Amino acid sequence: MGAENVDAELERLTSRGAKILHRGQQGPHSRVTVADPEGNEFCIS
Repeated sequence: MGAENVDAELERLTSRGAKILHRGQQGPHSRVTVADPEGNEFCIS
């Protein structure tokens, strides 16, 4: 997705009520765990 796209997507999602739960990184790969307003968790990388 690319770092710029991840940041833009996180901004879009949080403006609609999502919450960032965790940021993780393993080597060159990173991910962000997010919860939607109903509490369903998913990752963006």
